[in-house]
Amino acid sequence: MQSCEPTDQNHEKSTNLQNGEIGARLNFDVSSYKFSDLDLEIAVRRLPIRDQEVLILHLMGHNQSDIARLHGVTRSMISKRLSKIMKTLSRRMKKSSII
Repeated sequence: MQSCEPTDQNHEKSTNLQNGEIGARLNFDVSSYKFSDLDLEIAVRRLPIRDQEVLILHLMGHNQSDIARLHGVTRSMISKRLSKIMKTLSRRMKKSSII
């Protein structure tokens, strides 16, 4: 079972991912993603960088298998990670909407 924890190899992939260098036929440049909701953007920016990348790639329309390949993990790990990210964001968004 592979870990989602940063390693030198994962850091290099992460750097390449941020620079849009992986996958010439598809846009993997997560820095180009624009949020339409400021509260959501703030909540996402509070996530660890690896979780931000996974979520944004998912929002950009990339499938879990491609995201897993980029991060060097299984599709199942990405699926579990996305589920955890969604729960975290849901909880944070509910807290921020309480007046």
